[in-house]
Amino acid sequence: IVGPAGRVVAIERLPQLAHIATRSLLATGLKNVNNLTGDASRGWPEHSPYDVIQVAAATLKVPLAMVNQLAVGGRLVIPVGDYVQDLVLITKIADNKTQERRIPGFQFVPLISHQHKV
Repeated sequence: IVGPAGRVVAIERLPQLAHIATRSLLATGLKNVNNLTGDASRGWPEHSPYDVIQVAAATLKVPLAMVNQLAVGGRLVIPVGDYVQDLVLITKIADNKTQERRIPGFQFVPLISHQHKV
């Protein structure tokens, strides 16, 4: 999807799951994926800015760190809410300016952060 010059950064909170994901990625032969263990609610500033950040776990609010790590024109897709979430698309239009679109009716597992649940 990102092409030969693109890069994917994946962050998994649980080391056991990160290990399984790394083994699976190695088996595919993909070389442009960095699979990291850490707190995804903080993003990963070392590789920013990002064109796309896609989150597969729900937060109670959008982590500002992720928005700040978007490139201008970049998009963040993240489920936001408690039991039932909105799938939120945030597009960074300019520095300090974003546009938001929400689609209701989703259920994801919670994003576990340094504060336990964001």
